[in-house]
Amino acid sequence: MTEFYKTFSATFIFLIFLPSLFAFAGFGQTTQPPDCRKKFSLCKASEYTRIIELNPTDAMAYWNRGLAYHIEKKYDEAISDFSRVVELDPKFPDIYRWRGTAYWVKKEYDWSITDFNKAIELDPKDAASYYGRGASYHSKNNYDMAVADYNKAIELDSDHWVYYYVRGWLYYNIGKKSLAEANFKKAKELENSEENRNDVKSVQPTYPQFP
Repeated sequence: MTEFYKTFSATFIFLIFLPSLFAFAGFGQTTQPPDCRKKFSLCKASEYTRIIELNPTDAMAYWNRGLAYHIEKKYDEAISDFSRVVELDPKFPDIYRWRGTAYWVKKEYDWSITDFNKAIELDPKDAASYYGRGASYHSKNNYDMAVADYNKAIELDSDHWVYYYVRGWLYYNIGKKSLAEANFKKAKELENSEENRNDVKSVQPTYPQFP
């Protein structure tokens, strides 16, 4: 097993999406119970099930329950709910990105690439979708396609440390140590910056030692 796969887990791809999820939800800003009918409301899955029972065509309820299942690592259930949202509202790019992430965690990389392709088609400026597709190609050992997508993600969002970190591991694994070192250096700078200090820190990045 390479160092990349020792450090690059499902948590890293999930890390990209959680800050925006919490921001939309107003996470940590109030002690009041969330309104489960709002987008990114972060209620329990059972709360959304009650809403769905009352209105089986409520796309937002399926979307929110899918996110709840995703956070609970119930990826099959999340994919099922995200697929229902696609049936009800196929022009919603976020749903393909999140379903693609669930497929990636399940190591169903071809399906994840298909979903990230659709997310990019609907929103060509979404850096996270390029990152997700790059991670899928990376997991399939398609390094040229992976680095192209990581490059595009950084072009669109140059302030996200994880993009540089993962691109660094790709370069490290294929023997391009100078490029790896430069990416790790940039990742460290951004990780410690004021802007990223309140980012989700569920993973402590591990950097290789360079002479």
